[in-house]
Amino acid sequence: LARGRYRLVGQIGQGGFAAAWPARDEGARREGALKVLHGQFAEDKTRRDRFFRGAWKMSELKHPAVVRGYEPDGEEGGRHFFVMEYMSGGTFHEAVL
Repeated sequence: LARGRYRLVGQIGQGGFAAAWPARDEGARREGALKVLHGQFAEDKTRRDRFFRGAWKMSELKHPAVVRGYEPDGEEGGRHFFVMEYMSGGTFHEAVL
């Protein structure tokens, strides 16, 4: 995505709104994670706005316990996505437990 800037490595997971993928940011030379809005929601402005609102808020937060947002509003060829820091080592659910 982003005209070849991000190389997707493999899918992390999938939810009701989107799927998450670990990715290599070839421009910044760092690991990240892309969250891609499911295609059936691409034309739904309300869902799209909700998807990006969380990404914008994440990118504004600066705290060691919060995943950093890198690019809060990506779009290419009708695919909507945002980019965040990749955190390895399990799922959020596992961390909470």
